[in-house]
This record gives sequence, C-alpha cells and structure tokens, in this order.
Amino acid sequence: MIKILSSMALLSLFAITTACSSVKPPNSLATQARERIIQAESIGADQEAPLELREASQYLSDAEASMQRNRHEEAQLLLEKSLITSELAIARTNSQKAQQAAAQIEKDLDLLRRESTPNTQSNSTFEN
Repeated sequence: MIKILSSMALLSLFAITTACSSVKPPNSLATQARERIIQAESIGADQEAPLELREASQYLSDAEASMQRNRHEEAQLLLEKSLITSELAIARTNSQKAQQAAAQIEKDLDLLRRESTPNTQSNSTFEN
C-alpha cells in the first residue's frame, strides 16, 4: 500500500513537473512589458511616477530571470504585474501633466482677467 502511494506521488510530481515545463515562455508578453516601460519612460514617468516605473522594471527583470529558469507561469504573472504597474505609471504621469496644464491655464486665465478688467485706480489718475 505504501509502495502504491509513493508511486502515485512520484507520478503526480512527474505530471506536475511535465505540465509546468510544457507551458510556453511568455515572450510576447515580455515584449509588451518592455514596450510599455519604454512608453512610460518616454512620457516622463521617471519624474512623475518613479516608484511605479521602478516596480514595473523590477517585475520585468524578475520575470526574465524566471524565464531563464524555465519557470514560465511565474514569469507570466510577473510580466502581468509589470504591465499593470507600467500602466499605472503612465496614468499617474498623464494625470500629473494634466493637473499641471490645468494649473497653467488657470494662471493664464487669471492674468487675462486682470488685464481686461479696468483698473479704477489708474482711471481716477487720468480724470484728475
């Protein structure tokens, strides 16, 4: 009975090992993760969302190491984390830039309002 159980355990372990090794390397996902990090860098995420960008890069690096060890399922999860984190970096960067643009527009509008409003003090000087 013990021999049968140990044989079944070995067969199960072999089946799991075989199943894990039959998972294909997520090369296209790795390419997408790299491209997304490059996109985040190109819009300034290193300034506006440095933590997220660093995390995305670290997930990518860890995924590449997992792929080297033929741990493709682990690599896929890490690559998905990299993609999500780089998307967050892109969103935060775009949000920061939009807020900065809105603040600049508000300043410009305020300046225009002040310039277009007649100054009562300067008018009274001319009337005297």
